[in-house]
Amino acid sequence: NDFLTKPFSTAELALRLENQIAMARIRREMADLNTELHAALEQIKENEVLIIRNEKLSALGRMSAGIIHEINNPLNYASAGIHALDTFTKVLPSSEQEDFRDILKDIREGVERVSQIVIDLRKFTREEKSASDDADLVEIITRSRRMVSHQVKDLDFQLTIPDVALIRGNPNQLVQVFINFFQNSIDAIHQRLEAHQGDPGRIDVSIEPAGEGWQVTIRDNGIGIPPENLPKIFDPFFTSKDVGKGMGLGLSITHQILQAHKARIDVDSRPGEFTRFRIIFPEPS
Repeated sequence: NDFLTKPFSTAELALRLENQIAMARIRREMADLNTELHAALEQIKENEVLIIRNEKLSALGRMSAGIIHEINNPLNYASAGIHALDTFTKVLPSSEQEDFRDILKDIREGVERVSQIVIDLRKFTREEKSASDDADLVEIITRSRRMVSHQVKDLDFQLTIPDVALIRGNPNQLVQVFINFFQNSIDAIHQRLEAHQGDPGRIDVSIEPAGEGWQVTIRDNGIGIPPENLPKIFDPFFTSKDVGKGMGLGLSITHQILQAHKARIDVDSRPGEFTRFRIIFPEPS
């Protein structure tokens, strides 16, 4: 950083050394300040994500309460009507009774499906449990699947799950996590199909033991994630979608919730072929 020509004086050498030491001290202080500023910026981003997430959950709660109120009465009327129609089966000609029962069965299943969605929405309006309560991953993933059922009806959605998989966690938050994962898989499949068709869309979800905890694997045959984007997919506001189709908060919020649950997550993807997320939840304690 500096040099002296011979012959040189010890006073000049001492002055040059003093200046270099001062410059080194300033560089260290600047590096420390830069680190602090970077940490503050990351904290601001995390706070923004938390604020937006809380606003979304609050809005969803208000909307769900309104939907539940508006839908429950028509559902009750429909259920009563189905029961009344069922009593008329015996007065129909025997050749028409089987078809009539099949039609009523389809209507009843549709009404029950809507009723289940209303029940799921009601759970969002309740006060959230703490992350230290028991949660069943099987129930959580099944409920998440129902919440996106209207979007996966044309896809092959396979669940490989045990009877029960208990962890410690917040069920509502984890439902939000898996809805985000499923929604991303659905979007990725649609992008691939729009781009060059190919195999039908498929989403595979499995729950397997992982030590004393559980591993959830979500694999889709969507468009995939480019290698250069993999390190950034959990960053706040990062999105590869077109303008107006996403703010880039879904996976960031998902990652934050999983961190709060002490879950580990890794992702593997091959563009044009598949994306696979693995989430490992620790043993309940």
